[in-house]
Amino acid sequence: MNISKWQFSRRDTKAMKGIAILLMLLHHSMAFPDRIPTKYQFALPAAALKHLQMVGSFGKICVYIFMFLGGLGLAKQIEAHKFHLLRKIWNLYRVYWRVFFVFVPLGFLFFSQQPRYSRAFMWNRFADFSFSKFIQNLTGYASTYNGEWWFVRVFVAAIMLGSIYYYLTEKINNVYVETGLVLLLSVFTVKFLPALTKLVPFNSLASSYLWTQLFMPNAFICTYLFGIVFGKYDIFSNLRHLFSGYTALLRAVIGILLIISAFYFQEKVFGNVSDMMLIITPVFMTGCLLLLDLAKWPRKIFEYFGRLSTNMWLTHTFFCYYFYPFVVAVFWSRNPVVAYLTLLAITVLASLFLNMFYWELEKLGSKLPAWLRIRKAR
Repeated sequence: MNISKWQFSRRDTKAMKGIAILLMLLHHSMAFPDRIPTKYQFALPAAALKHLQMVGSFGKICVYIFMFLGGLGLAKQIEAHKFHLLRKIWNLYRVYWRVFFVFVPLGFLFFSQQPRYSRAFMWNRFADFSFSKFIQNLTGYASTYNGEWWFVRVFVAAIMLGSIYYYLTEKINNVYVETGLVLLLSVFTVKFLPALTKLVPFNSLASSYLWTQLFMPNAFICTYLFGIVFGKYDIFSNLRHLFSGYTALLRAVIGILLIISAFYFQEKVFGNVSDMMLIITPVFMTGCLLLLDLAKWPRKIFEYFGRLSTNMWLTHTFFCYYFYPFVVAVFWSRNPVVAYLTLLAITVLASLFLNMFYWELEKLGSKLPAWLRIRKAR
């Protein structure tokens, strides 16, 4: 069966990243009322606020989508003989440091003295400088400057464990066996091992950094492994080929139903249990892909945001949580739609500024003598 026409492409990856980053902004602007300045809480009835927080809560699927795409991409890179473990980790840090070395100095220079504007501890991230804390954040060990930068160390662990998983299972060659294996690993690592560390003989493991990061993967890393399975067996390609014989209307209905089902089961049936995202994420992504195949202009919009998604991920919470003047600019209207669109606009502009800033630096660097230039890794 020829399914090359339906392959999950780089454009698909960008579009899915675009959807994910829009959901991330939704999650961080609507799911945490304690982080919103007390003077600018949303002016909505209690029932409306409850539903708004539910929608925002589902937005956390964004991280699982990024993890899933990371695993899928790793599988494709290994198959194409383009995977290098240290280079992949270095590229992650390189992108992280591009934002770190701009926004952390800005935090200490301009936002070290801020009023206590929310119930959560958002205002004092840059109140005191500590060299040890700086190094911990620089390496990704800690995320005290930006609480949402925790993903750096999780992604590093996911890359390492994902590459080990791929090579250990390379000869299985059965999609059902590997799917069952990942589901079993998820139950074992997310449920069994945490319970094991509560037993007296094993409770010292709970304080071991290597154990918690590498030997007790969380639901995010298990989703990364499931992305590897989808990449190895071209599952998205087969699903798209399966639905290709249906009419456009029927594919649109199926796509919408899959998205609604993902939301309903995660928020209403599973009670927002994180480990069920292993199943919910590919269901949601399949629904999105079916709709994207039918929508040319929305796809281009999502692809645009997908190209900026890494910068947007790393910067947006400074504007809605940590830099007070921007926080006020986002939430001043007390309207969730206006707040979301304002956060989106500021984050996009900041992402474009970062790209332009480093592009100018590269132009400047090209004028340096050859022996002073820093060469890019190939």
